[in-house]
Amino acid sequence: KHGFRIKNYKAADSAIKVDFKNIIEASFNKKLIPDFFDQNSKLNIFMSSCNRATIAISEDFLIPYMDKFGVLPDAKGEGLGAGLWSEMRKVYPKLFWRSRRNNSINSFYSSICDGCQKHSEWHVYWIGIEDYSLLKDCIEYAISKPKSVI
Repeated sequence: KHGFRIKNYKAADSAIKVDFKNIIEASFNKKLIPDFFDQNSKLNIFMSSCNRATIAISEDFLIPYMDKFGVLPDAKGEGLGAGLWSEMRKVYPKLFWRSRRNNSINSFYSSICDGCQKHSEWHVYWIGIEDYSLLKDCIEYAISKPKSVI
């Protein structure tokens, strides 16, 4: 709606990885760990054509895991994140993710998720996961993952 398109990279080249890293680091005001791409062998990156918003979905687990969602600070409020989210959801009807308990986006996540479990450091959210034992595994996976921005 704002003249941007969403691109999807199942095998990101080095230029896309640099763009992804820059968006995430500006969005989180932290550094992406150096081996982020090595730790996630099956990574699907969604990025706005203007390179101002990105989502990374890891397919390394049984259910897709949203590892990162970032929007450049000067792009917040433009609808980029919502457009990106909408396109990602067309590909992933089931997914889960975590967010730091004090993250300002948690109210958005709470409004769109099917469920959330709060832990001391993380809130774990999910959509489309109805099997309780699978959900339990997803939650354990999310809370045990090392931090990827420091």
